[in-house]
Amino acid sequence: MTTEDSPDIWNYETNSKLHQTILQASMDGFLLADSEGRLLEANDAYCRMSGYSMQELLAMRFIDLMPFETTCRTTERIEKIIVQGSDRFKCQHRRRDGSLFDVEVSGQYHLAEGGRLVIFLQDITEHKQNFQHMENLAQRLQLAVSSANLGVWDRTLHDNKMVWNDRMLELYGITREAFTGSVDSWLNGLHPEDKEAVVTASQAALNGEKKYDTVFRVCHPDGTVKHIKADGLVIRGTDGKAERVIGVNADITEMKRAEEEKATLEGQLLHQNRLAAMGEMINNIAHQWRQPLNVIGLILQNLQLSFESGEVTKEVLNREIDEAMQVVQNMSNSINDFSNFFRQDKQKHEFIIAKAVTQTVELITPSLQKNHIEIELLLDENITVSGFKNEYMQALFNIVANAKDVLLERQIKEPRITIRVFRENNLSVVTVHDNGGGIIDSILPKIFEPYFSTKGPGYGTGVGLYMSKVIIDKNMGGRLTVSNIQGGAEFRVEL
Repeated sequence: MTTEDSPDIWNYETNSKLHQTILQASMDGFLLADSEGRLLEANDAYCRMSGYSMQELLAMRFIDLMPFETTCRTTERIEKIIVQGSDRFKCQHRRRDGSLFDVEVSGQYHLAEGGRLVIFLQDITEHKQNFQHMENLAQRLQLAVSSANLGVWDRTLHDNKMVWNDRMLELYGITREAFTGSVDSWLNGLHPEDKEAVVTASQAALNGEKKYDTVFRVCHPDGTVKHIKADGLVIRGTDGKAERVIGVNADITEMKRAEEEKATLEGQLLHQNRLAAMGEMINNIAHQWRQPLNVIGLILQNLQLSFESGEVTKEVLNREIDEAMQVVQNMSNSINDFSNFFRQDKQKHEFIIAKAVTQTVELITPSLQKNHIEIELLLDENITVSGFKNEYMQALFNIVANAKDVLLERQIKEPRITIRVFRENNLSVVTVHDNGGGIIDSILPKIFEPYFSTKGPGYGTGVGLYMSKVIIDKNMGGRLTVSNIQGGAEFRVEL
């Protein structure tokens, strides 16, 4: 009988070829074995996995593909497939070169033809490696969180529930039993003065406006207050809506306390620096007032002599009084300059740098003139900057006063200080240069440290340049540096 005469045979052959094509095209390995485990068939995918040829596999048993140490376990699994009809498990196979690879086995047992084991195998080596890598990362993350003493939280938005680790409970001063898992557990722990800002920051993160990165205080039931640094990551669904937020909390109480102590110290140093500058200024005023007081004395003597000689006329009296009043006005202006110099700015405002430099120099000029120190000003009058003018002047005063002290200490012949104001790379720049020989290289990195001074005991507080650095770098967001150039030290202020 021909194929044309038998549709059943034709369908059988067609289906057999179709099944064979599917098995060979499969990405998963396929093995067919009898009830004794002898291999009867294998597909190309398993040949690629194992490195064996088809002929080599058909001469082997299923158990030959296993590492020796797992053969007993494999035998048990085959028996289980035969008894139960099917099973799924993970194990290792040995390649032709002796190396091992991980597979997931799905087996079925059929009674046809004396019993057949139909086995599909998926190479899960990469999957297992990825899983192990993820597990290692998770362990490292857990170690990092534990080492950093971080509180970890997870908030789901559909039910407003939170999951906290033990460190979070410590940070908020509550027990696991007292923690309800609701958002209220978090909100109730916030400091009343910080709650609104924290909620606003959280909502802004959920809206996608900015990252959740904020600092706030937490109040424990016993009254203890902790400063917390919080960071969070918003997880969104396919529609872009926020579904979860996970984050960490860190206790920064000690850091905050250190910052407050540093701010207090800087305040004390600034006050100390002002007192030192005030002493310098008083000496300048005393020197500056000596001449006008002499002028007023001469005017009074002339009036007395004119009165005794009978030569006092209304015109003479008015002229002498006007001259005396002008001198008094100049003295009053110097007092105003002195007062304004020490008045603390509350807000930033725009000012002309050249004018601030000129006013600073006027305050120290009497001392410079007394010590025969030449000062040269090269100023661009059109440069303005926004900041704290009085603090800026105090920083310049400290720098110029320091240059004056160096010139006197080293007894420089023809001492000179040059101040320049110019613009460079869109920055306002002021340089104060002296011809005092420069700063020794070994102490150059320490020049802005508090209480560091090259002067002897009783000749300097060592806070002037430090406070200038704080004023320029911290308070005004600029940069104060120093370098040795052209036979002297040059301080450079950039804003």
